[in-house]
Amino acid sequence: MTTPQQIEIIAPQQAALVPYAPLGKPAPGMAIARTLVSLTSPGTEINFNFLAKDGFPRRTGYAAVVEVQELGSDNPGVSVGDRYFCSEHHCSHVTITPSKCHKIPEHLKPEIAVFCRLMAVSMSTMVTTTARPPGRVLVTGLGPVGHLAAQIFSNIGYRVEGFDLLPERRKLLQEKGVTVLDKIEEGEIYDLAIECSGHEGGLLQAAKAVRKGGEVVMVGVPWRKNCDLSAYDILTVIFRRFIRVRTGSEWEVPRERQSFGVGSLEENYHAALQWLTEGRINVDGLYDLADPKDCQEVYSSLNTWTRKFMATVFDWRKLD
Repeated sequence: MTTPQQIEIIAPQQAALVPYAPLGKPAPGMAIARTLVSLTSPGTEINFNFLAKDGFPRRTGYAAVVEVQELGSDNPGVSVGDRYFCSEHHCSHVTITPSKCHKIPEHLKPEIAVFCRLMAVSMSTMVTTTARPPGRVLVTGLGPVGHLAAQIFSNIGYRVEGFDLLPERRKLLQEKGVTVLDKIEEGEIYDLAIECSGHEGGLLQAAKAVRKGGEVVMVGVPWRKNCDLSAYDILTVIFRRFIRVRTGSEWEVPRERQSFGVGSLEENYHAALQWLTEGRINVDGLYDLADPKDCQEVYSSLNTWTRKFMATVFDWRKLD
């Protein structure tokens, strides 16, 4: 094996591809795999890692498609060359437990399969919401997670409308067959609002657009204070309209199905891969491929919104 390499944030707004220690022989039930692709999550990776002030070096990334190179004992049904989705960092080689990863369908491209990770974010809301098809759903903030959320909820029978301040994001979703809005009207319109911008103004707009007793789910992370709205501005709408506001964190559901529970991340990943394979969810126009050696330029352009695409897939095959 060549010397493994990984992307690290080594200082504020400084990313680098650095070597790390070679992996040892895989233990029983484990495997050594080379990474084919890994997906950036612009919200988390930029705000939590690239813009961090301390705690360096920071490993980053949490979505990869890998190919098995070497097997430990006790791996029934697993072969060298099998491809898996796993929640791993941006690195060239990993040790995985195949039984806890998700095998990629044979004809699904790795750079498409890896988006199952971002799909699973809003799929947690899908399995926990009280709204049912054909209810009306508003998605605010059409970055990668919001764009996929709008496609997912439309795909399973909800009547979905999406909004973003950026016209190019609205256009991309409209091209996928989902209705988009130039502005959000107030009134008792939607059963569910999925707020993916992480902006206080987006949350207030969503609250003013759902019906009495409706839900507003905060999928977008409020990384920082964005405007001068007071808590009163939002809370008075919530109180007077009986609105349920809750987190949209994917970790609201367990990793594996529990007795008497509803849904799991593992089931969501499996369904997401199936929908991507069937073409029910389309990621065209969401991403570009980049060499991991260009990680500094990738993160800098994602941070300044100057990159043409909303997400980047690091192509580790370029290091071969």
